[in-house]
Amino acid sequence: MNHRNRTIGFVMVLLTLAAHMLTGPVPSLLWVALPVTFLGWPVAAYRLASKSSTPLQAELWNLRVDALILGAWASALGFPLWIAFVLFVGATVNLTAFAGLAGLVQGVAIFALGALPAQAAQGGSYRPETAGHVTALSIASVTGYLLTVAYEAYLRSRRLHEMSAKGRASEEALHRQLEENRKLQTALREEANRDPMTGLFNRRYLEPTFDRELARCIREKRPIALLVMDVDHFKQVNDTYGHPAGDEVLKSLARRLTAGSRAEDMPCRLGGEEFLVVMPKMPLATALERAEAWRLTFASEPIQTGAGPISATISLGVASFPEHGETPTELLEAADAALYRAKLAGRNRVELALEVGHGPPRPLGT
Repeated sequence: MNHRNRTIGFVMVLLTLAAHMLTGPVPSLLWVALPVTFLGWPVAAYRLASKSSTPLQAELWNLRVDALILGAWASALGFPLWIAFVLFVGATVNLTAFAGLAGLVQGVAIFALGALPAQAAQGGSYRPETAGHVTALSIASVTGYLLTVAYEAYLRSRRLHEMSAKGRASEEALHRQLEENRKLQTALREEANRDPMTGLFNRRYLEPTFDRELARCIREKRPIALLVMDVDHFKQVNDTYGHPAGDEVLKSLARRLTAGSRAEDMPCRLGGEEFLVVMPKMPLATALERAEAWRLTFASEPIQTGAGPISATISLGVASFPEHGETPTELLEAADAALYRAKLAGRNRVELALEVGHGPPRPLGT
């Protein structure tokens, strides 16, 4: 309960009590106590609560004092029925709102405690009658008071709802921000693992991924094939048509590799005109067929560039686990050595790696 509500409620009670007191003789002391109690106490209660280090606890004690005062006034007037009802409601409603059933019990007990001294002083007098206009004023007072309390509860509920809505909105905004951050981190990781020109995976992505895929195939006793290739006479393409046209040739090869790869395959650009495709769970014979298909397709269709159509070919080296090596380094060296032999044999061809122990390997990228 706040200062405004207590003041409104006590002023309505003051008017109701004054109207009743005017209908019959009452001690002069009650007329003196009336404004002091119902105008002075709300101000004192507000100051006590506002200056307290625990305002809520102080206000709870103020409500108990309210119940004590209202019980004393009900008894002092002889418990006129409607007025006693108004005072009882005032003594119990807010304590119940603050403390539930325990508050209601406290309100009733304190109301009765406040009534005892006056009853003892008057010898237990009981005057339940009220004039018609006092009854009407009592009904209006208790109705107005309850509506005031209800409206305050509505405002508090709305504030809580708004705070809850703001909390949900903040939570949703935070969730969206976290999702955007996650997507951004994923995009950054993806960008770091991709060749910016062709969009294929790069060497940074290849090394840990190839290690992982080979380990899985070894564990599952499945084959894994490796194709290494590059564009024949690529330096001549750049020198004759320019580097932008050469880039278009590389992009065209990258598109063909992507289109002809399975979801589990890893087409990569190792650098320059050299490319690589890791094919988990692919038998060697199928890998050779795939390599030959790429070679034929690339050679048969001129590449459209800004400098005009360009015909280009590729050479490929193919290696497979377990025939040509048992580690990523062994397989890469075997496939690259096969690519080197394809170049020596006239280019535009596919060469199979030598089995382990046959012929010296050539370092990757030479």
